[in-house]
This record gives sequence, C-alpha cells and structure tokens, in this order.
Amino acid sequence: MSMSASSESPALSAPVVCFDGKSARSQAATLSVEGTDLVCRDEAGVELTRFSRTSVGVVDDGIEGPSRILTSTQQPDVRIKFASPDLAAPFLAWSAKPAGRTRLAAKPRILALAAVGAVVAGFVATKAIPLLATPITAMIPMSYEVSVGQELVPYHVPEKRRCTEAEGLAVIASVARQLLASESVNPPFTVYAIDNDEPNAFVFAGNHLVVQTGLIEHAPGPEAVVGVIAHELGHQLHRHAMRRMIISGGTKFLFGAIFGGLTPESVATMGATQYRLRFSRDAEREADATAVRLLNRAGFGTDGLTAMFRRFAELRGEPHVFATYFSSHPLEEERIEALERVRAPAARPAMTDREWAALKALCRTRGDASRS
Repeated sequence: MSMSASSESPALSAPVVCFDGKSARSQAATLSVEGTDLVCRDEAGVELTRFSRTSVGVVDDGIEGPSRILTSTQQPDVRIKFASPDLAAPFLAWSAKPAGRTRLAAKPRILALAAVGAVVAGFVATKAIPLLATPITAMIPMSYEVSVGQELVPYHVPEKRRCTEAEGLAVIASVARQLLASESVNPPFTVYAIDNDEPNAFVFAGNHLVVQTGLIEHAPGPEAVVGVIAHELGHQLHRHAMRRMIISGGTKFLFGAIFGGLTPESVATMGATQYRLRFSRDAEREADATAVRLLNRAGFGTDGLTAMFRRFAELRGEPHVFATYFSSHPLEEERIEALERVRAPAARPAMTDREWAALKALCRTRGDASRS
C-alpha cells in the first residue's frame, strides 16, 4: 500500500457567512480545509480568518439550530454560519478526527466508509447530542462541573477587567443568597463583577455568577438588576451552561467521554466562549419561570425583571454598544407578556439606597471575588 503525507487535506469546502470578530460586518465567503486549519476566504480569495481543527466549537443559538454555526476557542468572537446543519456536518466530522502524520492511500471502499462515518458523526453532532444533552448533564457530578468552572474563570473573568470593590460585591452576594434561600445549592455561588459596557449578567459552569457594569449603568433601578440576577441563577439551577457546553463540544465531548481524556481542562476549552452564545428558547423560558419563583419567594416581586426587559427593548436601537447581548439573549415580547400574566408586586425593597450606591461604584478597584 502506498503512503501519502498528512499535508494532504480532504476536499472540503462550502459557502458560508463569515464574521471575523474584528468588526460588526459579516461577509459571504468560502470555508475550506487547508492542511490542519479551517480557512475562510472572501470572493476574491482573501483570507478572512483561520483556525486549527482542534479549536473548532459549535454554537447552539437556540434559533438557527445546533451545529449550523461554528466558532473557535482560539478566536472566540469568530462566527462561521452555514446555510444548513448538513453543510456543517462534514467539517465537524473532520475536526473531531485526530490529525495523523501519515495515512494510507484511499481506495473506493475506504472512501465510502469514510463518507458514511462523516454522515454518522454529523448526525451525532447535530441531532443525537442535543437530544441527549439534558440527561448527560444530569449524570455529570457537580464536583466535576466545579472543576470545569475553575478552569473557565480566566476566560470569563479576566483579571484586567475584574472589579473588586468589596461593598459592591457583597451586595451581589447578598442578593444571590436571598434569592437562593429556599434552594439547595452546593457549592454556594461565587460572584464577580467585570467592567463592561454591555447591559448583561451571565453564569457559567460550577455556580459562577458574573454581573457587568453596563447592566447596573442602564438598569432603571436596583429591582431590575435583582430581576436579571434571578434569571441568570435560574439558568444555573437548571445547569443550562453545562448542557450548552456539551452541545458545543459535540462529537469531541462524546468521543472524549467514551475513549477517555475528558479532563476538566479539555471540557473548559470547549466552553471557553459559551457565555456569548444563546441559550435555547426553552431554556430562556425555563430560566424566566425559575426567576419568577425566586423573586416571589424572596419578596422582591416580578416588576423589576419586566422593567429590565423593557429597558433592553429600548436599547435595541444602539447595536454598536449592545450587539453581544442581543445576539445571545433573544428578547421576545411574549416573555414580557408572560411576566405580566404572573405579575406579583414587591413585598420589600430590592436593596437599600446605600447598597444601590455601592453597586454603582463597584468598579473603583479591581482584583478578587466573593462567595454568596
């Protein structure tokens, strides 16, 4: 049998829409395999972006459907959008296969088997894993998820943007404790604040809550911030972040679980960009419903969350500032209407004037985190 060098790459190419992450502009392009890299080139053949097969991730946006949009852990802001999951499947199968130094020259039967394998791998990535993600998540021990979360901290809470004003962090931790008073949570949430103009908060694996200064700046009042925190806690109580990571990892996660090597570090690499990606519509509804329960039990009522959603709607006219939030949080009128149908007035203030002032000033210093 003849041998050929690994520099030969499969003849994979497909039309895509490429967002290079450097500007807000997307471009029609062609995605192809070049050696061990995926490369996007525009119609003139100019390279727009390039990343290695080992860094390929899948965006589960909840609207376009799983495995239709690719990203990269090397360039977390890159998005490559296919017209359908079927076009993406061969690239996912290729990225999941370990790169070798040499390969046997292919015969027709081998090529046919490889094609079948690619289809099966594509089906697993696009259909099977999303369907199985919830039961798979339930089988993952929380201790393992905590280890994954520790690996994700540098990605999601970079030191240079971390706010550490102790009084402000204590307010966030206190709000989280009050909201979770009726829940069984272990370990307790670790809370952070980061200096970012986007009106956002998010959770990631291992019970970590991050509040961005833009949320506080644009909130109509403290009760609105509390409402968003309740919504994000709802996501984590249902372990949506871990589920999304499993879907994004696709066949890489499945093969790692079957054949070994699925360390917290490797799972964290799959999830390094996850906080920017959308949860599914069902996950958003589930988090909203949980937020209502948490807010009512704590006596904060639902008006704050509704007010924040309305504020988000007003901010949609400023996409240059808030593009990331609105790409990751599909704001639907039905969500506001659903909240109004179960409206419950507040039984007590969300926080004192001093606490609200401390929250607004929490980025005067940088460096540490606080546990709820």
